[in-house]
Amino acid sequence: MSEARGVESIWAALLLTDAGAMNAFDRLWKQLSEGPARGAWLWFSLGLDPFEMPHSVYYGAAVAGVALGAVPAEYRNRAGIRERVEALKAYLERERNGQPLHNRLIVLWASAKAPGFLPAPAQRALIDETLRKQNTDGGWTIEALGPWAEHAAFGWQQQLRYRVGRVRAGGRGSASFRSRTRTCGQMAGGAPEPADWLLGRGLDEQAVSRRLDAEGFMRDTENAFTAMALVQAGDSTTRKR
Repeated sequence: MSEARGVESIWAALLLTDAGAMNAFDRLWKQLSEGPARGAWLWFSLGLDPFEMPHSVYYGAAVAGVALGAVPAEYRNRAGIRERVEALKAYLERERNGQPLHNRLIVLWASAKAPGFLPAPAQRALIDETLRKQNTDGGWTIEALGPWAEHAAFGWQQQLRYRVGRVRAGGRGSASFRSRTRTCGQMAGGAPEPADWLLGRGLDEQAVSRRLDAEGFMRDTENAFTAMALVQAGDSTTRKR
């Protein structure tokens, strides 16, 4: 599908080196969108924050900017390439307002590697915004790197995280696990019998825990991107706000 080609071409341009990189950029430019989304690439939109939402088209374009910062300026200034780079810069500037902090930080990263992706005052403001949202432990919450769209199941997932942590020793078939997950669903306005709904599909407590581990992976990934963007921007000093 065309979204897959867009995503793959961006990551190939970022990760391949030497002759492979030039071939990857040739493929990248072939996938560049025209029309209203000129300067960007098609991207997956599967309802998964932060990487596969409608606004993630912007994230993908920003990653392409990071990739361009890794190649010599001579390449970016070539006839036929310069116009495409300028289209990318124009898109990132045009669509920047309203983007989650997570996406805007990738543009900050790109701007540290190649000029013109983000004006200097905007860079400083973005660094200040990011450091204001930093936790005392040095990291960032997923919520701080948003804002993210509302999801119908979000309240249920948050309550499930809390309840599973409280009943971990009870086991999937225990009355405690069933009653607490049932209460969880009622609190969140979810399904009337959430424990039976979960267990009837073979989703025991360990499976739920794996789901929460996946959320932890997403949080860690976002923190890694945030830290790299700040370091690349030349301001890796930790400040308490």
